Amino acid sequence: MYASSSDSSAEKELEFFFGSPSSHRSVLRSSATCNQCSLCLIKPHAVAAGKSGTIIQALLNNTMDISACQKLTFSSKDTSEFLESYDFLERFGDHKVQFSSGPCIAVEVRGKDIVSRLRHLAGPYDVVVARELQPKSLRACFGHNKILNAVHVTDLEGDGPLECSFVFKALAQ
Repeated sequence: MYASSSDSSAEKELEFFFGSPSSHRSVLRSSATCNQCSLCLIKPHAVAAGKSGTIIQALLNNTMDISACQKLTFSSKDTSEFLESYDFLERFGDHKVQFSSGPCIAVEVRGKDIVSRLRHLAGPYDVVVARELQPKSLRACFGHNKILNAVHVTDLEGDGPLECSFVFKALAQ
């Protein structure tokens, strides 16, 4: 196993092995299937706190297959588009700010009944409720409040492929 010592070293090494930086995207394709999947998006505050590895391990410990994992930063425009279906809820203005406040880790998970299983593992949206009803859930363990609640997960059964396509395909271009 080899890892570059810095971002600048990584850029030079990628160029050496794969050509100019403009060609990297075509060489380094996402492994996302965008099929029979759900999205777990580790929010910037949890990434900054160093909790990503523990959250990903919790996914694996709960027999969820990880088919793609990518670090990315949402722009304000990307965030608005991604959370557009929540615009009717006034409280989502703060969520949009949080989403674009730093790097996120996007994880595509697959498995039987994956959307409902991931939602259960994430726990209730409100961290106070999560700590009361599901104290071992991701939000109970890593969340701070309704905005800084550690993870976004797919809400509806049919939305997994849509969310994964947006994150792993549209944002990658």
